[in-house]
Amino acid sequence: MKAVIERLLKSSEPSIRLRTRTNILGESSASPLIRALGEEVRCSERVKILLSERDENGVFPYHPYSKWSGAH
Repeated sequence: MKAVIERLLKSSEPSIRLRTRTNILGESSASPLIRALGEEVRCSERVKILLSERDENGVFPYHPYSKWSGAH
């Protein structure tokens, strides 16, 4: 299990590192490292892509559960 956790902590995806530290290792969400990882997630390419179709008001132009193009 230790090898799996180490691999997750080395992931290039910040959300994986964040969730590993908080959900598996139980690190505090108030710690400076976790706050920095949260900011890295917020500014990540994956988040930018997921939110890229919002209009000028930040609203998606389709229902979140619509097939093939929904937000989920």
